[in-house]
Amino acid sequence: MRYSQNFLMTLDPAADDYALRLEQARSFARVSGKGLRIRGRLGQNNPNRNLYAVGGSLYRPYCLDIQIQHAARVDVYLKG
Repeated sequence: MRYSQNFLMTLDPAADDYALRLEQARSFARVSGKGLRIRGRLGQNNPNRNLYAVGGSLYRPYCLDIQIQHAARVDVYLKG
């Protein structure tokens, strides 16, 4: 469960309707006059987890943004 007031939905990038639901979120944001923030989550047993761990090529101590292609789930938020 996400606690942000700006949280819209969680999407599965492997789902058939991923692109459709993401486009729906984009059009909702456009109508609302806001932007979207799309954040990836690794999830359990993700094979890309080592890339984001200490010593991994994508590790950043100040910010941990998961690339969409590595994400098990994608959270969509309104911004602005």
